[in-house]
Amino acid sequence: MKDINLMVEYFYRRRPIYEGMIETIIQMDESLINSYSVKKLESTLIKEFGSRLEIVDNTPPFTWVSYTIVINIKNYNENIDKVKLEKILNFFGYHIAHGSLNDSTNPPFTIEPQHTIIMNDLLKDYGINFLYHITPKSKLNKIKKYGLAPRGSETTYYHPDDRIYLIYSSNFINIEAVKRVMAKDKEISSEEMIILRTPFDDNYKYYLDDLTTNRIRDIYAVFVLKNIPSNKLEVLE
Repeated sequence: MKDINLMVEYFYRRRPIYEGMIETIIQMDESLINSYSVKKLESTLIKEFGSRLEIVDNTPPFTWVSYTIVINIKNYNENIDKVKLEKILNFFGYHIAHGSLNDSTNPPFTIEPQHTIIMNDLLKDYGINFLYHITPKSKLNKIKKYGLAPRGSETTYYHPDDRIYLIYSSNFINIEAVKRVMAKDKEISSEEMIILRTPFDDNYKYYLDDLTTNRIRDIYAVFVLKNIPSNKLEVLE
């Protein structure tokens, strides 16, 4: 553990986990927890639920290590199993992203880490020098003047506010495919969207976007929390 700084009433912690970093900001009156190795989480779940536990999917979404797993608990009892599962997930710093703990019909649970994962070292290790951002062409003049500012998204790739989402693929055709999907969601033509390229900059913290990342389609996604100035953006015609 390193870089523990007391800032007013908060603790800030960074902890290496596999090949990424977990970054957490938590209040002092809460327990200091981190998202531990997903493999340790898996082994604990197997120990607790035994043969009733089914790991539906723990395939890494790309060549970086996956932090998301999908599980099924056979004969799920929402009164008993819910308490056990919540206790384990809280301890390891994970949460249910999809599926309901109150649903006894036993749907799969998608489990993700609660805390953000810094991917800078991996971006450097994999030699990723440029990342791409897709946005409507109507915003280009404002972007040229002010750059990119963090904001939310209301497309298929729904994201919260205060983030700038960037993607990478070894095949640019995949970037164009994402542009077509986003255009369809916005009910505009693909020609009305633009692709911006920005260089990797280690002064930013790049956080894993597990939701958009898709290894099968060779699409890797991250986000940053700071503005990207216009001189760091190149419009790809």
